Amino acid sequence: MGVLCALRESCRTPDPCTTLQKQGDDAESRPSTTEPLWTKSRLTTEPLWEKSRLGRVAGRGGGPHDHPVTGARRTRKWWRYWTIALTVASIYFGSLVQALSGLQNQRPWNWVGMIVPAVLFAAALPSLRGVQQKGGFLAPPNDDWQRRRAENAVVTAGALPPDADPYEWSLRLGRMRDVLRQARWSIAGMCAVIGGLVGAAAAEANGNSVALWALAIGLIAFAVVPFWWASRRLRATERVLGRAQGSL
Repeated sequence: MGVLCALRESCRTPDPCTTLQKQGDDAESRPSTTEPLWTKSRLTTEPLWEKSRLGRVAGRGGGPHDHPVTGARRTRKWWRYWTIALTVASIYFGSLVQALSGLQNQRPWNWVGMIVPAVLFAAALPSLRGVQQKGGFLAPPNDDWQRRRAENAVVTAGALPPDADPYEWSLRLGRMRDVLRQARWSIAGMCAVIGGLVGAAAAEANGNSVALWALAIGLIAFAVVPFWWASRRLRATERVLGRAQGSL
């Protein structure tokens, strides 16, 4: 019985040589999970356009809003910015209408007369934009919409698409740079002028009303925001433009 038990235990105990050989065979058969040094090097990293979210989408032939995840997130972000911009623009429009009316007729400030034009402006502007996008009144050619969308996607991504023509994109980004240079001063100047008109209305026809002076100061101070946004967009455009010109 002792001999049988010893034989049974020897059969259960694996041979060390056999175990090492089996482990070596398993290691050869399994795919390696460690990356080679070359794949970790900087030379094999993706280009900047491919690494960007917009670049990965545009590389498959879609627009920046076509990705099911990032496209929905970007759409929500765009609508949030559009709503804020429309609200602010409506306040400026209503303030301009009421300030001009008060200065011309020497009438006290009417807050209802300010809100009504602002609401009408907020309702009319999206409607006009929707008609334009469908090819209606004052609609630019469809190619212009696609061109603007592609240019904005390139500037947001920070790099040109892989198959882009550097010369063509240098011209397009150059025009975009010129527009942004003019827009940042014109929009900021218009905000400051409207705020100044509200201040003049407060002094001339409203007995230096504190509420009107607060509105005037707020409108003038807010001019910094569109100037900052346009300057930031201008710097991003100039960076991409420099890369395009460097590829010529």
